[in-house]
Amino acid sequence: MKLKIPVVFYSSLEKDYLRNFLLHSNVNDLINKGDIFQLYKKIAKYIKISRLQN
Repeated sequence: MKLKIPVVFYSSLEKDYLRNFLLHSNVNDLINKGDIFQLYKKIAKYIKISRLQN
């Protein structure tokens, strides 16, 4: 069984740099640092997706 682990990048870098990074990496999603609500929301989303796939 191949395990898929989602990667969410949480950073204070500029949005344009992060978008470019996202396009050229294996990162699933990104969140600007300081937006803790978005961090929890994205983690919940990926946990839900993971449960649906298993």
